[in-house]
Formats: sequence, structure tokens, C-alpha cells
Amino acid sequence: MKTRLFLLAFVFFTFPLFLQEEKPLDKIIDESLAFSAKQYALMAGVMMDKPDLLPRTIDASGVLVTSNSGWWTSGFFLGASGTFMITQKMKR
Repeated sequence: MKTRLFLLAFVFFTFPLFLQEEKPLDKIIDESLAFSAKQYALMAGVMMDKPDLLPRTIDASGVLVTSNSGWWTSGFFLGASGTFMITQKMKR
């Protein structure tokens, strides 16, 4: 009985997944890069008044944690920002 109930629930909840149209990979990549670029632009706006700091993480309560250039993740923000700028220029 439990097995039948499990199979019925499995089919009920997974069947809609098979009805969705699969997106082409290049479209998924473009949408993801566009979303990420918007997020980085928002973060850059927040960091404008903190010239000696870089974003490090978001803590559990949603507060932006910053660090100086000595923290091991300090280059990620600058590197990703540069990548987004190059990607946008290539699309033009």
C-alpha cells in the first residue's frame, strides 16, 4: 500500500516536469548572465560609498559583509564585474 501511494505521489508531482519545454543551453546561459550582471550592478551601487572595501558575503540575516583587499575572496567581485562588462561589449 505504501509503495503504491509513493508511486502515485511521485507520478503526480513529477509529471508536470515532463510537460515543460526545454530551453536551449545558450538561452539559459544568456538569461543567467543577464540576471547576474543586474545583481552585480546593484552590489556595485551599494559599494560606491565604501571605496576601500569589497563585498565578501551576505550573512544569515541578509546583511552585506565587506572586507579589505587582503581577504581571499576580494578579487571575485572585480573579476566577475570585468567579465560582465566584456560580455556586454561582445553582444553589441
